[in-house]
Amino acid sequence: MVVLGPAGNAINRPVYFVPVDSRADKLRKMGKLIEGAAGEGVGFAFFILTGNETSYTSNGHRSDVIKVLEEWLDRTTPATLIVDRKESGRAGRSFARASKKESSHETDTRLAFERRCAEIGKHMGSVAEVCLFLFNFGGEGNLAYWTNTPNAHKAVAAWVKSARSRS
Repeated sequence: MVVLGPAGNAINRPVYFVPVDSRADKLRKMGKLIEGAAGEGVGFAFFILTGNETSYTSNGHRSDVIKVLEEWLDRTTPATLIVDRKESGRAGRSFARASKKESSHETDTRLAFERRCAEIGKHMGSVAEVCLFLFNFGGEGNLAYWTNTPNAHKAVAAWVKSARSRS
């Protein structure tokens, strides 16, 4: 490559091409990290919010993820959303997905699930505004979420609406 030097003279410089991962490649890599940390049999949905753009990855089928996120949207509002900020106490929330009363063991299991979600979310959220969901596949089990942005509810609702129209 030829560039102009300070005196306007041509200087030959080698050109180096550095491969840059695409956004999709980065999301796939993050997804693999989340999947490994979440454990076997645990589904996840992960959103990165940048400005007006939302990026998403998951290890579940789109229809299952839509169902889980609709459940979350039904059980939360922007006003009740727990946002993990530096000054907050509890990080994230979890719900039992069945409508039956939980035993103390089931509650302990759900809260451990919630802590795992918060731990992974904090790690992923250290560089961006994110929303992470962990869930058990099927209609029962647990649904946990962690986010560091108050815009998560709005972004997830928009994604669900868009995903429903594509299904």
